Amino acid sequence: MTEEYRRTYRSGLSRFDQKRDPVDHQIDPALPAEFAPVHAVQVTRADRGLSRPQFLTSPLVYKTALCGAAVKVELPMEFDTGDEDSCPRCVGPALRNERTPACGWDEVPPSVLDDQPVDEP
Repeated sequence: MTEEYRRTYRSGLSRFDQKRDPVDHQIDPALPAEFAPVHAVQVTRADRGLSRPQFLTSPLVYKTALCGAAVKVELPMEFDTGDEDSCPRCVGPALRNERTPACGWDEVPPSVLDDQPVDEP
């Protein structure tokens, strides 16, 4: 009898706030006041051991949630399928132990484009 491999999912957010540091006056990323929705991000062997929030500030390093959303903040806690703030589109795939959908390197996820200004001809 073979045992099924269970994937691990970490909580992630699709946005972060920015706050000015009172000492050096630089603008730093900060956790948003409202966390909802919380997405599921598949944890790989290389990503284990996260002990504090990781802010992904460039579209080149955004991670992809199970629902396909761009994740800009990875939280150091496991994704909870029963939490009311959990993304409903991530809950089903997490319960079914699915992989993160493939996102082609040559195509930009639509959620990244939503934050960019549109150049009108």
